[in-house]
Amino acid sequence: MYSRYGNPNTVALAEKLAALEGWQLEGATSALMTASGMAAITAAVMAIMTPGSTLISHTGLYGATSEVFNLLADKVGFNIAWVDFSDMSEVERILESNVVNMIYVETPSNPLLNCVDLKLVSEIGIKHGAKTVADNTFATPLIQQPLSYGIDVVVHSTTKYLAGNGQSIAGAIITRDPELYIILEKQIRLMGSHCSPFEAWMTYHGLKTLGLRLRKQVDNATQIFKALTQMDQVTKIYFTGDPTHPQANLIKAQMRQPVPMISFELKAGLSAANHFFDKIQLIRQATTLGDINTICLHPDTSSHRNIALREKQKIGITPGLIRLSVGIEDLIDLIGDLNQAIK
Repeated sequence: MYSRYGNPNTVALAEKLAALEGWQLEGATSALMTASGMAAITAAVMAIMTPGSTLISHTGLYGATSEVFNLLADKVGFNIAWVDFSDMSEVERILESNVVNMIYVETPSNPLLNCVDLKLVSEIGIKHGAKTVADNTFATPLIQQPLSYGIDVVVHSTTKYLAGNGQSIAGAIITRDPELYIILEKQIRLMGSHCSPFEAWMTYHGLKTLGLRLRKQVDNATQIFKALTQMDQVTKIYFTGDPTHPQANLIKAQMRQPVPMISFELKAGLSAANHFFDKIQLIRQATTLGDINTICLHPDTSSHRNIALREKQKIGITPGLIRLSVGIEDLIDLIGDLNQAIK
């Protein structure tokens, strides 16, 4: 068949991801591969949202996700309700007074690592007939399985942890809803946003080391978090393994371990951040994450550069904030690099 309709590489990869996300769940789980994580998110929105309906999501999403929601809302003609998911009564109020087609969550969120109660979101969605979609890129199915809590659709940027080597770009959509799967498959096929065979092949082989990579990354991240807490120049640290994380109980309930992502804020703001990026040697500045290499990013001027200043201030994206995707390098080297760049 024409490769836009599918090919053996993408089918094999989709089956593997469906098996991971659907592990120990009764019934069939199906997956589709897309050209990128953003293509997966776009496909989910286009398949579920209709003119006049409402999409509910929380603030603090990955910047491009917020942007594509606003873009599609203007084109399709649906509404977006941005809600603080720590108060689910507000979500209920919107559901009771609007036709809501989708509740979208990103947990943990990018870059501040806020978490959302997947079971509660799923129950509210079922109660009101809204489809629930969760971005599971940061956690991967090894740490968290949204489908096990009743979430309808899981999306991934497989570019990140699943492929793991920074050598391929692809996305995935996983669902247990057979009717929605048919709609998604047709849409991806006709819109031409299907994953290429080569990218699928690279991701398939990257998955073979996911368990090994993730274990080392989480171990490194846990020790780096402890080191950062001892640095006077660091005023805030965001890490899902932090025992004082405001959502520590939720994290323990729905995640098997922390995610190897850390965001931290430098006391001296932008000048300190610029100094940090100038001084790092082993750690690299790049706009991706989930790689075997430790990578840092300045959200204010990169991932969230197109988000309004007022909104960034509201959610906590400050000029001194740095996002760190922890890799598998030697821990002593990583902490040494952080020490000399921060101090």
